[in-house]
Amino acid sequence: MPTCMYCLRSGRPSNIEHLIPAGLGPHADIVLPKGAVCEDCNHRLGREVDEALVHLFEVQLIRGLFRVPDRKGKTLDVLELRNGRIDFTDPEQLLKVEVSGDYLDERDGKSLLVTLIAKRKQSGPQWRRATRAVLKIGLGLTYLYHGAPIALGNGYDPVRTAICGEPYEGYLLIGEFDLTEWPHLNASLLHDIPGVTVGAQLRYGGLNLIADLGLGPASAAVRKWAEENAYRIMTIDPRRL
Repeated sequence: MPTCMYCLRSGRPSNIEHLIPAGLGPHADIVLPKGAVCEDCNHRLGREVDEALVHLFEVQLIRGLFRVPDRKGKTLDVLELRNGRIDFTDPEQLLKVEVSGDYLDERDGKSLLVTLIAKRKQSGPQWRRATRAVLKIGLGLTYLYHGAPIALGNGYDPVRTAICGEPYEGYLLIGEFDLTEWPHLNASLLHDIPGVTVGAQLRYGGLNLIADLGLGPASAAVRKWAEENAYRIMTIDPRRL
């Protein structure tokens, strides 16, 4: 009987698991075979973690600016902010920013510093759920590359429970954001970062995220690598999940 990769229950209704959320576009449709994930986990984790990843402010900027459609062909035309809006539909401009309140700062007579405030207030919980989405991609790639027995083995139980929402200690490596980079999408497993057991990497244009499938706090080696490669470290504290 097929066993769900996340809840480890067997014999439950299942469907195809898309490792890359549909909201990131139709260009990276990596799927697991039917039976790898049960319907309940597929739907629940889609709402809890994939949705958080897709709605990260950086992801929304990339989708809007480059007119990336989702798998249904829908593009993001307007991104609402807490202090205004960004319109991506003006054919004469890359984007049009409208802000209200005192959020403009003239720098040198030639440029303006505009403060954009994302509409979602609780960015911390959203980033932690998005981290679970990156771990989820990593476990799925493990299933594809190394087979079901490895992905379903006891060694990945901590990752499994973290993906499903149990408190855990970990971290997310976040690269410098570059909005000018074309939104190619790549998901991979990394084995060459000092101090990282196995890294699950998601690159989406100028957004680069790496989660350690080994969980646990960032070691001194990881911190040194992050500093040398211009990554910041977001700590996952189990007391705040």
